[in-house]
This record gives sequence, C-alpha cells and structure tokens, in this order.
Amino acid sequence: MKKYKIAYIGLKGLPAISGADRVVENIIEGLDRNRFNVTFYGIKGYANKHYNSKGYRQIVFPRIPIKNFDMFLYFLLSALHALTERYDIIHLHNIDSAFTLLLLNLKYSNRLIATSHGNPQDRDKWGKFAKKYFGIMTKIFIKKSHIITCVAIPYCDKYKKITKKEIIYIPNGVNINEKIDKEEVYKRLRQYNVGEGFLLFASGRIIPTKGCDIFLEALELMNYKDAVVIAGDISQTKKYEEKIKRLIMKTKTTYIGFINSKPELLGLISLAKYFVFPSTVEAMSMMLLEVASVKTPIICSDIPENTIVFNNDEVLFFKSGDVQNLAEKLKWAISNPDEMKKKSLRAYNKVNKNYLWSNITKQYEKLYQQILR
Repeated sequence: MKKYKIAYIGLKGLPAISGADRVVENIIEGLDRNRFNVTFYGIKGYANKHYNSKGYRQIVFPRIPIKNFDMFLYFLLSALHALTERYDIIHLHNIDSAFTLLLLNLKYSNRLIATSHGNPQDRDKWGKFAKKYFGIMTKIFIKKSHIITCVAIPYCDKYKKITKKEIIYIPNGVNINEKIDKEEVYKRLRQYNVGEGFLLFASGRIIPTKGCDIFLEALELMNYKDAVVIAGDISQTKKYEEKIKRLIMKTKTTYIGFINSKPELLGLISLAKYFVFPSTVEAMSMMLLEVASVKTPIICSDIPENTIVFNNDEVLFFKSGDVQNLAEKLKWAISNPDEMKKKSLRAYNKVNKNYLWSNITKQYEKLYQQILR
C-alpha cells in the first residue's frame, strides 16, 4: 500500500504546549501510520528534535530574535522548503501563516487544506497595523486554500459571508484517558500552602481576552476569602501583567506560574473545586473540553464559541465581561455544589460523546482521502 506524504505548516513545534500545535499533535498521532508519512515544520525553542523518535520527520528552523518577524520568517522558510519536496498534501494551520499559500499554490494548488483556529485580529493584543495585516491574511487564507476547515462554528459563519467555498466545521477534541499527574501538583501547591478545593483560572497565555482581570475583579467584589489559584504566563503584555499583579495582591490570590506539563495541568484542574473560564474571545477552547474531561465543574462566559459547545445543563454561564454577573454566579455555584457536580457529569458525557480526538482525526483523514482521490 502506498504511503502518502503530508506536511504540516503553521505550528511552532512539537511536543505541543498550546494552541494549534496541540491540534496537529493529536491529528498526526491518530493517523493511520501505514498510509501516511508525516513531516511538520517547527522553530527552534519550541520544537523538540527528540520528537523525531516517534517516526515523524520534524524540520526545525533557527529562531531570529526579532519579535513577530521571527514567525514570519519561519513560515516563509517552511513554504520554500516545501516547494523543494514532493508532498501529496500540505495542511496549513493558523491564518497568520496564510501568505505562504501564495507560494505553495505554485506546486500544490489542488492539495492544500487550511485550518482556521480563529481570527488573530480579534485579539486585543494587536495594534491597528497588525490587525489590518491579519485581515489581509484572512482574505488570502480563504481565496488560496483548496479545502478550508474551521474549529469553531461562529467563525465558519463569518467566512461563509465572504466566500462561496464550502467551510468545513471540524471541532477540537480531547483524549478522555489522558495521564493526570497529581503528585507534581501537590508538590507545587504545598510551596504556596494551598490544598484541594480552590477556584482555578488557568491559561497558557494570560492576555486581556482571557478575562483573568474580570475573574479577579469579581472576587474582589465578593470579598472572597477562600483559596484561588491562577496559572499561566502573565508576561505577554507589560501593561496587562501589571494590572493582573495588582489584582492578585488585592485578592490574595495564589499565582503559581506557567505549567508546561499537560499531565500536571490536568492534575491541577482535577483538584480544583470550580474552573472559571471568563474569556471574551475564543475560537474553540481545548482547555474548556479538557476541564470537562476531568469532571471539574465549569463557570464560563456566554460567548457563542462556548454556548455552542455546552448548554446550561452542563456548565454555569455568566454574561461575558460582566464582573457583577460573574460574582453572582460564583456565589450561586458556591452555595450549590451538588448542582454544579451534576452539570460537570453532563459536560463530561457530552465531551465523551462528541469531542474525542479518536473520532475527530477520522474527519481529517476523510478530507485527506478526498484530496488524494
């Protein structure tokens, strides 16, 4: 049986820490290895060369120490390298890498599948010039892709308004039986004199659209005195970092830093009483799915990207961006632990039924077969 060659462009490297990289990691690990040879491009500092031992081919480019330009150059080098190869399929991820489609079409015009993980211009971390650039990238992404997929229905609907092309919805997923490391979490929490049963906010990058400030302001409004844990990288934007640090001091919240081990992160989530997810902008959050997969009750914003995944029987929603409403919902949750537990079990069942990577990978593989035919 012929083995087809697939290349993945647009991620930073594997093993994945967050974002689209985690999507790619789960796709390739679920592919039929008897039918597909996998190559993926990475950038030094994110990509681990030891990942090649799994049988994948990882091409790692050096990182240029110029913020933002380093990723642009990496995407460009990935596309140029791909033009020297003979791949059967190119699978592009992330809209900010869309300019590479102009090059890739020279050789792979009917073999390009592109996946959107949301519009970067919706993130308030970017200035006017960057948002305009990402707007142009979105147009190229839609016009120059052979097959387009999107992880979130609201973004599918946005794209359908500007193109007649079919936009295929393939959600993100979870692996229910992921390894959970509680021992390392216990060690970390003991350093801060924190036990089980805390409120938890966790994010890879703590930026304004993740809503950590909304959560902390709600705690301040409630005069909340019990344990609260914040995990993630707060150094993304200086001004927001300073704001979060001030709120952490006011609320006596425990900040434990960034956790780059997924088993440890899942262990942390499993020890939390409630997980608070106040994002104002998302595509489709894998974090939300992973919280449900360990049966931790969720309190989350009512943005469409969340309400499409879960309903009121499965999570407790609050009005996005509304500090007062979040404080009220937190009080209700604390007073109704049995109801919150029931919601978490329903959310777990939803994830187990609809959002397993083992099933989602088959959808991508079906598209690959369509291209190959």
